[in-house]
Amino acid sequence: MKLLNSRFLRGPNIFGMEPCFVTVVDLEGYRTVGVEALQSAADLLQMLMPGRFPPVFIDECEVPRLLARLTFAAQVWVGNPAAFCYAVAFAPSAPELYRLLCGYQHEAVAEEALRFSVGFVMAILDQQPFDVDGRLDHLKKIADASALTPATVFPLNNNGRIPVVAVTGTNGKTTTTLLISHVLRACGLRTGTTTTQGIYIDGQCVKTGDCSGYWSARRVLSNSTVQVAALETARGGILKRGLAFDYCDVGVVLNVSSDHLGLDGIETLQDLAHVKGLVARCARAAAVLNADDALCVLMRDTLAPDCKAVFFAMDPRNPVLVEHLRNGGAGAFLNDDGWLVWCHGGECSTLIRAVDLPFTMQGHARYNIANALAALAAMCCIGFEPAAIALSLTCFISNAQSNPLRGNLFEVDGVQLIVDYAHNAVAYRALCEMAQSMRQGSARLLGVVTAPGDRRSEDLYETGQVCGQSFDELVVYEHDPRGRSTGGIASEILRGARSIAPNKLMHGEPRIRHALWLGLTAAKAGDVLVFTCAGTFEDLVEGIRLKNPAEADRIAREVSA
Repeated sequence: MKLLNSRFLRGPNIFGMEPCFVTVVDLEGYRTVGVEALQSAADLLQMLMPGRFPPVFIDECEVPRLLARLTFAAQVWVGNPAAFCYAVAFAPSAPELYRLLCGYQHEAVAEEALRFSVGFVMAILDQQPFDVDGRLDHLKKIADASALTPATVFPLNNNGRIPVVAVTGTNGKTTTTLLISHVLRACGLRTGTTTTQGIYIDGQCVKTGDCSGYWSARRVLSNSTVQVAALETARGGILKRGLAFDYCDVGVVLNVSSDHLGLDGIETLQDLAHVKGLVARCARAAAVLNADDALCVLMRDTLAPDCKAVFFAMDPRNPVLVEHLRNGGAGAFLNDDGWLVWCHGGECSTLIRAVDLPFTMQGHARYNIANALAALAAMCCIGFEPAAIALSLTCFISNAQSNPLRGNLFEVDGVQLIVDYAHNAVAYRALCEMAQSMRQGSARLLGVVTAPGDRRSEDLYETGQVCGQSFDELVVYEHDPRGRSTGGIASEILRGARSIAPNKLMHGEPRIRHALWLGLTAAKAGDVLVFTCAGTFEDLVEGIRLKNPAEADRIAREVSA
């Protein structure tokens, strides 16, 4: 079963005079649900809508109708009743395709209600477990966050301009941009977002691929329906075309570390900091800077006259942060008890525990806690209430749908499989620290890794050193040579790894899918396997298929849900 596309019809439309969302679903053979499955669904609907959905006793029920009714009921359950719902055949020539139509009050709630209903029905069809209570609780959080509005959103009537939040840094740009966009949408604003995954207008992907440069940002900023833009702003785009805006309202610089050195005339970390610092220099309301990164701290001295520096830090005793807050400045930090804290004008608000943010993997992914602090600070600079921001962040899950191939967690034959796109030594170090903290008892940590070929040999060597130190067994593959000869990437990474751990098992396997198969074959139940996927979800699924076709089918359904 696949959802082919979804769209919101925000005004009178060919299906009715009230707003609704339309989803085309491809049933792929799952057209009917048997009696037992129907009874389970009917029982759930009675729970969601007590007294309004009586039991149904028939032999079969069409899946599309069941999906529509579940989506409708889920919205009712969280206090967002829809005006109608139904399912209709798409066309006689396409018997497997159906249109699901459902009214809505809030788009984010409607989207999650649809994901809930699809996940529930597929679990019934495949006789798989489904966390009904957990998913409904998540839906309720989204509904609660949707009811919150910003206290003083920075001027949406910005002399006809679209307010812009620009995010840059060496690592974490995509996730932080998506977090910011998620909060903006949860509070009812129509967003335009660019990332290395694509362009999104109000959550709907309008273009896929690396869209972190000039032309993608211009496409968002020229869209008359966009109320606020969250733009991932990468080094390459800055160097090739410059910024797509003359200034941004809030600029975020996450970190500066060794990556892309030796390219486009950028030879040192100071050169790289100057490039990324352009986002801070072009900020007008606030620049959100990492107090734990010395190069980011120096950017404070380059800001425009009326631009305020706002710091975030993982260390609550960071001297830069402490002095800044003592002088009445604003900042966000993680306190010793694991809570995210926002301070402004001498007043501090303790907001939410890091372990309660799903994308931190119960607090193990500390780099995502830092990303959350940056997003929190940026949204506070805009004028949102800190409590509303924190509540919205609890609804963001880093999975195949919301943040593909970045901090995604799967289980294959009892092995915890972490899929991420680390691509430099600093990112690998953070990823390995997270994976190490997830191990239990005598479980091993294995890695299936790579890096882009246009990195300097010393950078690949350093990546190998990090991997050699961290992983009990290592597989290195090649996927993106970028001009480097065949075998050159793997040889440099393995050379660095063997310099640290000459006695560990290490393999070179050039093919991405076979490399994953090799890692899964070496892993045993309870182990943790890190797969830095430089390819696609298809590579992930097909690599798993080489080891276990049934698990591959299950994860393919999970990815497409």
